Amino acid sequence: MAPTPAPPAPTPAPAAGAGAGPRGDGEGEGGGGGDGGGRKDPGAYTIAIVDGKRTTSFTRAQLEALPTQAPPMGDNTSPGWSLADVLRAARVARGATVLLTDAAGATLKVTAAELAPDRGLGFLKLNREGLLRFKLLAREDGSAGRWRPRGDLRGLVSIQRIK
Repeated sequence: MAPTPAPPAPTPAPAAGAGAGPRGDGEGEGGGGGDGGGRKDPGAYTIAIVDGKRTTSFTRAQLEALPTQAPPMGDNTSPGWSLADVLRAARVARGATVLLTDAAGATLKVTAAELAPDRGLGFLKLNREGLLRFKLLAREDGSAGRWRPRGDLRGLVSIQRIK
């Protein structure tokens, strides 16, 4: 009689803090992936800035020259940039309403009121895939309230002034 084969080894439990799958912990911060958590280099990344009839490119070097800040919620270990700072550096008219578009064609309209420091924050950051991620956050109860997500784009490619 042949010997009975050994049962298969149990699958190890995920490490503490490991994500719930390839997208991470559900916080929309990337996570997971097979690259050991490192970020991919986006190379010569540009954002098209459309302001009336004028279209310019906002380059990776221009973005990296802006001051960075930690996001107010979620993964606050990797800094990003304020949309208000990007608009100012790109010389988009103060108080403008803008339409942001991502690589998949999804759009998000953002008003100047939504970017007022006591009401909200437009936050850009480079994700693990090397894409520029945009999150629109709003205060729940004025300046002392908690942050609440209001919009999210992945792979930001353009910002267009519409008002």
